Amino acid sequence: MIETAAGSGPLSLRSLDYWLGGLFNPDAFITATRQCVAQANFWSLEDLELKLLLASDDSAGASSAISFGISQVALHGAQQASANNKLRISRSSVIKLDKIRLQWQLKKANDVKSKVILLPIYLNSDRTEILVNVEFELEEGQEEKAFVETGVAFLANL
Repeated sequence: MIETAAGSGPLSLRSLDYWLGGLFNPDAFITATRQCVAQANFWSLEDLELKLLLASDDSAGASSAISFGISQVALHGAQQASANNKLRISRSSVIKLDKIRLQWQLKKANDVKSKVILLPIYLNSDRTEILVNVEFELEEGQEEKAFVETGVAFLANL
């Protein structure tokens, strides 16, 4: 990784996948990705919001300067709804996700969203350390209450 960054600059790091749960300080990594995107695009840090892309293929933003691949993540209590980035309650307790992408984007002033829920990304399964909260749209027919009761969350360390 060091050779990649030294040779091509910090934005070349977006082509790599990271094991968030294996980093010494994963919350600092999330902060660094935010700063990298803000600096590369001349955006204010306050104008950025974090999205989590669940698509397993690289077409979901691998070529984008604003997303970073994360591997070995688990989703507790929910699953991806079809091909979109919406969630629905799942009967499976844990779903292993091969790869997700952290994507920083500009906040939209008048962005009208359908039903959304704020889900935590925990460092590990004991759920004592939240790395970050991420907003997700719910699939039609899904209720926020069911997600809270189920304890839906992401785990960065399997």
